[in-house]
Amino acid sequence: MLPQGIALTARWKELLAAYGPAVGDTESGLRVMFCKWPSFIFKIDAADAPVDPAIELRDSSVIPANARILQVMIVRGPLPGWHCPP
Repeated sequence: MLPQGIALTARWKELLAAYGPAVGDTESGLRVMFCKWPSFIFKIDAADAPVDPAIELRDSSVIPANARILQVMIVRGPLPGWHCPP
């Protein structure tokens, strides 16, 4: 179980609705951090997402609504270079 009672089997649209804005990158798969929960890094299965490899993900709306969580990493805080918009 994730924060706010969200299941690990939740799809992207559920994560986005519960957690709000996200930032990320595609350097080693699609990884995102929700600004509300900067200690959680989600690796998302979004093989069909139209994102270029090795770029910063600025528009999380390109992630398909039905994409699933592959992995959750808990870190001490935001990864270096990952910044949420003000």
